[in-house]
Amino acid sequence: MVTRSGPYSVRVLRVRLAAGAASALLAVAGCTSSTVGSTAPGSTPTDSSTAVGSTADSAAVPATTAAAPATAPPAPGEVPGETVELERLIDGDSMELRIDGETVEVRLRGINAPELRLVGGEASCNGREARAAMEAVLAAGDLRFDGGETDRFDRVLGDLYAGARAVDGAMVTQGWALALWSAGDPALVAAMEDAAAAGAGLWGPTCGEPAAAVEIGDVQPDPKGRDEDHLNDEWIEITNPADAAVDLAGWSVADETTSNRFELPPLVLKAGATLRIHTGSGSDSATDVYLDQRDPVWSNSGETVLVADPAGVIAAHRFLAG
Repeated sequence: MVTRSGPYSVRVLRVRLAAGAASALLAVAGCTSSTVGSTAPGSTPTDSSTAVGSTADSAAVPATTAAAPATAPPAPGEVPGETVELERLIDGDSMELRIDGETVEVRLRGINAPELRLVGGEASCNGREARAAMEAVLAAGDLRFDGGETDRFDRVLGDLYAGARAVDGAMVTQGWALALWSAGDPALVAAMEDAAAAGAGLWGPTCGEPAAAVEIGDVQPDPKGRDEDHLNDEWIEITNPADAAVDLAGWSVADETTSNRFELPPLVLKAGATLRIHTGSGSDSATDVYLDQRDPVWSNSGETVLVADPAGVIAAHRFLAG
């Protein structure tokens, strides 16, 4: 069985694969360690890795490496949206705001931050740190919100500003949230890449080291023809460069969203071996695993690929330019 869930969501979706393993997933924000690469198609991978683990309720926000703002702040008087008040902070990307006299649940549309807790109720890696970072960002000035559309949970999506500063940009720059490629903000994606390179926030070793040093090998997000017709030709590879085998039970692969997170079956990746993970259907083996999806998983227009151990520690990441 491959379980699909999210560091940010509590959905669990049954997929085909060997029955078993429903471990705590990466809280998609992660902690990192050594190296796992960020690459664009056609370029040479640069390896770097990151760790993500559980956190205590009283955890303080670790110091982070300063990075340039994701986007230039608007000029005084040009901050969009309307004045709002914070009623309740939920986590690192969602909150309840007082808008026109009503309490409205809001989700920032450009980022994804760790949930406070996983499906079983345990604290997720970096969830409380991300929430604390958001609390500090929101205290920087008067709040203005610009949004309107809703998501499938009926939360209002939009952009939030604290003073003249874009809140999503602040969170990504500090390393406490992932930028969503689908938001179409190159500056936000660039800020995420910079934060990862600097080991800032969730990209640093705040949750411990990964259980094993695996790497992301080749990636094929865009097969020939219509992706929907060639799902088994869409794949990513995980390699084990170490001298010892790695038990992948409870490990997961994911992108930067809450929708695409898959737990791997309990198989052993031998020293020096490579595992290819296909989007479509097939018979699993020691070298190939199938996610049994009916639609493409990896985006052709930009993607963050994450690999996490059973504790939610991100052992490998890669950025794929569209």
